[in-house]
Amino acid sequence: MGRFVLEQLGREGVVTAGVKVDPARLTALVLLGVRDEHTVPLIFYRETCADMGLTEADIDPAFIARARALVVTGTHFSRPNVDAAGRKAIAAAKAAGRRVAFDID
Repeated sequence: MGRFVLEQLGREGVVTAGVKVDPARLTALVLLGVRDEHTVPLIFYRETCADMGLTEADIDPAFIARARALVVTGTHFSRPNVDAAGRKAIAAAKAAGRRVAFDID
């Protein structure tokens, strides 16, 4: 799934230079079904996913400083390693005068 996402982003012209790939972990995904206007079943695949392997060492403040904004997700504050990475990224963005968007997830 991760390779597909990266390839599709590239086809759409999205710069993916800052994306790190973890060959030992799968990409998280959610399958969403719509039965009717009141029933929306979800199936989550989040066990040992690549995004939850993020660490502070993966955060490049210089890369973040070149961006216009940083988006972080609430899910990543649920584990110590990803929490630390997220906080480092936020600090780098603020130090560079960039906007930070928080997706409560």
